[in-house]
Amino acid sequence: RVISVTILTKNSQKYLKEVLEALRPFDEVLIFDNGSNDDTLAIAAAFSNVTIHEGKFEGFGPTHNKASSLAKHDWILSIDSDEIVTPEMVREIAETSLNPHCVYSFPRNNYFNGKFIKWCGWHPDRQYRLYNRTRTSWTNAQVHESVIIEGMKVVPMRSPFIHYSYDTIADFLSKMQSYSTLFAEQN
Repeated sequence: RVISVTILTKNSQKYLKEVLEALRPFDEVLIFDNGSNDDTLAIAAAFSNVTIHEGKFEGFGPTHNKASSLAKHDWILSIDSDEIVTPEMVREIAETSLNPHCVYSFPRNNYFNGKFIKWCGWHPDRQYRLYNRTRTSWTNAQVHESVIIEGMKVVPMRSPFIHYSYDTIADFLSKMQSYSTLFAEQN
């Protein structure tokens, strides 16, 4: 089956090599970069299954939709640049008969400062990440975007992916400031 993986990046060098290593089984990983000035693009260019597109960030939902529109396949697996797909997740996707009328959700294991967080509302944390772009898309939300599931059947998958959300309190505060600005602009 042919699935395009889409990733939005901007100065994402920290985890990108690990993210892309885990995605080697997919024939297309589409990076949509929003102005990186670190080693993000050089890291991405080292992988033969990665295509790089550069464009303007128009909010998370619209930018996810732009990235998926550029992909060569209709099946989209959307991964963030700080999320690692596990071998179990790759295997489960490969063994699943995908239905275009379904959206597939995965458990996300969130890590903070190197520790798996199993409380504070961070676990369990299911994310809609695999969908057919001919049937659904992302919301147009600037922040806290999600795949539209109205009229779709949601299929919960078992295998998790890993999310390195924040390494420090400073990372957390910086991201919250950025998200609060986007949320204010949206509302």
